[in-house]
Amino acid sequence: MIVIYLLFGAALLFTDFLADKITSSRELIGIVFVGYSLFRAFGIYRDLKNTGS
Repeated sequence: MIVIYLLFGAALLFTDFLADKITSSRELIGIVFVGYSLFRAFGIYRDLKNTGS
């Protein structure tokens, strides 16, 4: 799911993906998706690091 959120957020930020459906706050929504995916990736990385030692 992390990759899906990251790709969807990047598509909203850097392309015209769904430009006709989402007309306002495209940048904000893209930033939220990318930020959430990075937050989740960091949490998974931290959990794997703690359980691996």
